[in-house]
Amino acid sequence: MRMWNRYRPGTADKTGVAHLTTLPPLPSRPSIGRLLLLAVLMLAVLVCGARWISTQYRTGQVSRGLLTRSYDRRIVIADLMARLQEVEAGRHDYLANRDPAALRSYRSARVAIRQQRHRLERLLIDIPAQSARYAALSDLIDRRLSALDAALPTPTSRPVASAGRADGLTARAQMLAAAMMQEEDRMIAERSRRWDARAARAQRMVWLLVTAAFILVGAGLAVALSWRRARYPLVLQAQEAVARLTGVFAGTNDAIALLDPDGRIEAVNPAVTRLLGYQPEMLIGRDIAMLIDALPPVGSLAERIGLDAGRIVEPLRIDRVAYHVDGHSVPVDVALGLMPMPTGLHVVAAIRDISERKAIDRMKDEFIATASHELRTPLTSVVGALGLLRTISGTALSEPARRLVTVAEENSRRMIDLVNDLLDLEKLDSGALVLCSRPIDLVPVLHHAARGSEGLAAGRGVVIALESPMDGLPVAGDEGRLARVVTNLLANAIRFSPDGGTVTLSAERRGGRAVVTVADRGPGVSPAFRERLFTRFAQAGDARSAGGSGLGLAISQQIVRAHGGTIWFEPRQGGGACFRFSIALRVGGEAALRLLVCGGAGFVTPDMEHALAEQGIMVERAEGADGAADQAGQDAVLIDLDDAGPGKDALAMLFGADRTPPVIPVIVRAGGQFWRAHGVSRDAWRVADGGAPITDLAALILADRRAGGDIAS
Repeated sequence: MRMWNRYRPGTADKTGVAHLTTLPPLPSRPSIGRLLLLAVLMLAVLVCGARWISTQYRTGQVSRGLLTRSYDRRIVIADLMARLQEVEAGRHDYLANRDPAALRSYRSARVAIRQQRHRLERLLIDIPAQSARYAALSDLIDRRLSALDAALPTPTSRPVASAGRADGLTARAQMLAAAMMQEEDRMIAERSRRWDARAARAQRMVWLLVTAAFILVGAGLAVALSWRRARYPLVLQAQEAVARLTGVFAGTNDAIALLDPDGRIEAVNPAVTRLLGYQPEMLIGRDIAMLIDALPPVGSLAERIGLDAGRIVEPLRIDRVAYHVDGHSVPVDVALGLMPMPTGLHVVAAIRDISERKAIDRMKDEFIATASHELRTPLTSVVGALGLLRTISGTALSEPARRLVTVAEENSRRMIDLVNDLLDLEKLDSGALVLCSRPIDLVPVLHHAARGSEGLAAGRGVVIALESPMDGLPVAGDEGRLARVVTNLLANAIRFSPDGGTVTLSAERRGGRAVVTVADRGPGVSPAFRERLFTRFAQAGDARSAGGSGLGLAISQQIVRAHGGTIWFEPRQGGGACFRFSIALRVGGEAALRLLVCGGAGFVTPDMEHALAEQGIMVERAEGADGAADQAGQDAVLIDLDDAGPGKDALAMLFGADRTPPVIPVIVRAGGQFWRAHGVSRDAWRVADGGAPITDLAALILADRRAGGDIAS
C-alpha cells in the first residue's frame, strides 16, 4: 500500500486538538530540462556517429569495389598477354611439326584472347587513361594476330616469313601491357592506403562515441543517484507516517470506509467488520449506499456528498442508519471528508455507532413523554383557573396581584407549549405523527410564516426580507408542518439578530429540489456547538438569554426528514448563521403519489425516500401490519412482514376476516421474497422481481397507477 503522504503527527493547534503537519519539502527533482538536454545530447551524438559510420561504410564499399576492379583489370591484362604467348607458341609448334594439336591450341588461345579483350573493355570503361593505352594495345594485338594468321601455311600456299617484324609487335604489346599493369599497381596501392586511413578514422570515431556515451550515462546516473540519496531520509519519514496512519486506521473504534471517485468502497478498517459484520472482500468495489444511508444511491459523487464550491455542505450527518450483514439496522453518525488525489476526488466516511446514545435518549424521551403527558392536564387546568381568576376578579385584585396572575398564566401557557413540543417530538420519532401530505405551493407557506413572525420581529426591530421565485415551488407535503419548520427557523434567526437587523427568508430551485434559506446577521454558531445544533434541548451559551426551549431545530429536522428532505447549517459569509432545508419538487407539477411504508428503518431508508420524492412519490409510515391495513387514502403500500414474528400468516395479518381488502397496489416482503398484488384476494398475489430494489418496484407500480393501468398481472 503505497501512501506517500507528506504528513507526520505530533503537533496541536491553539485549541489543543492534535492534527497533522507537513513534512519538510522534498528535495527538488532533477531538472527536467537537464535530463532532456542529456538525452538530446546522447541521441545527437549517437545519430551523428551512426550517420558518419554509415557514410564511411558506403565509401569503404565503393573503395572496395574500385580496388577489386583494379585487381581484376591487372589479372585480365596479364592473362591477355599470356594467351598471346600461347598463340605464338601454338603457331611455332604447328610450323615446326605440322601437329594438328598445336593448331587446335592456337585457335583456342585466339578465342580466349577475344573473350579477355571484351572483359577488359568493360572494366576500363570509366578509366580514360587506361582506355587510351588499351586502344593502342588492342591495335598491336590485332596486327600481331593478323601477322600470325598470315604466316600459317595453307594447302595451296607456303608460310610467309615475317618473324622479325612480328617480334617487334609482340615486344611493343608487352611493354604497353606492362605499363598498364604498373598503373593498376599504383591505383591498388593508393586505394589500399586510403582504405587503411579510413579504417583507422572509423576506429577512432567508434571509441569516441563509446566514450561520449559512457560520459553521458554516467552524468545521468550521478544526477539520479544524488536525488535519490537526498530523497531517502524523507522516504523513511513518509513510510513512518504511513505506518502511523495505518495503525490509526486499523486501531480506531470508529468504522472507516474509503470511497473512490465513483462512490465505490476501496478500503475499510477492521471496525467495519466489528460493527456491521461485513468482511472486507464483501465490500470492496460495492457502492457505499449498501452500507449506510448517508449518501443518496444515485448521481455523481459530488452530488451525492453535497459538494459546493469545493467543500461538503453537510460534513457531519447525524442520526443515520447503517445496514448490518444480517439485515438489521444500526443507528450511526457519519462524518465525511475529502481526499483530493491525482486519480480524482476520494472520500473518507467515518461511521460511529450511536446505539448506546440512542438507548439513553430513548429512556430520556420516554421519561419526558410520560412526564409531559402527566403535566399537560394539570397545566391546562392551571391555565384555565388563572384565566378565570383574571376575568372574574375584576377590580377585586390589586394591581400587583393582577400582574402576578398574568405572569403566572403566561408562564403556564409557555409550559404547555413546551409540553406540546415534547409530545410532537415523541410522535415524530415513533412515526405516530401522520403527515397530511398533499400538493402545495411552498411560496405561500413562506409568506404565511413570515407574516406570523412579524410580531416577534417587531419587538426587536428586526426586518424580515422575503425573496421567492415568481413561478412558485410545487411540492408535496404537510402545509402546516412545513410552515412550522419555517417559523422555527425564523424565530431562531430573530432571537439572535441584533436590534434593527435583517433576517432574509429565500427560496430557490436546485436540481429538482426546493431549497429554503433563513439567514441572519447575528453572532453565528461556534464550531464546537455545530455538532449538537439539531439535538434536543441544545442551546449555545448565549441562547438561554434569547429564550426558546432548545427543541425547535430538533422538531424541524424530524419534520423535514419525514418529507424526505434534508436540513443543515452553514456559516453566512460576512457573519451570522444560515439554515437551509430542501425537499423534492413535484414532477411536472402533478400531485404527489402517497406510498405507505410499514416496516423498519432499513426497509425503506431516508435516501430511498429522497429517490422516490424526486419521482413525485411521498413516503408515509405506519406501525405494524394492522396500521397498514387500517390506513386510508394511500396510492400504494409497502409492508415488511418478515418482522411479524414466527408462526404468523403474513397474508392473514393483512387480509383478516374482519378487514376489507385494500383495492390499491401492495408489495409485501414475506419469507425473504417480495410479493405484489392489486389486493383483492389471496389468489391475486404474484412473486415480484426479487433482484430489483424495493423502491424500484414501488416506483414501477405507482407509475402504472398514475397512468391508470392495472398491475394485477
